[in-house]
Amino acid sequence: MRHVNESEQPRFGAMRRYRGVRNVEEAARRVEGGLVPILSKLPGFASYLVIDPGDGGVISLTAFRDRAAAEQSSQEARNWVQQNLAELVSGAPEVTTGEVLARA
Repeated sequence: MRHVNESEQPRFGAMRRYRGVRNVEEAARRVEGGLVPILSKLPGFASYLVIDPGDGGVISLTAFRDRAAAEQSSQEARNWVQQNLAELVSGAPEVTTGEVLARA
């Protein structure tokens, strides 16, 4: 799944790694319909990706124009996942936020 706002140049990103996802496809479907609209409305939103690493987990990558929005995206994601994916995702994600150093 990929969502991009072509008008924004990402400078900061957030990576969230969820382990123990019981149904990756269903989780991705719910994220697309529920979380993506929330994140894409945050100021400076540039892009959002969901990656299935094939190990029963999910990785999400979100890019923003500024650090504050990238950090807010992780808070929004945490709240949304707790409310909407609790039966599919066990435990809190591993979260990394930082500056985008290269892009294509």
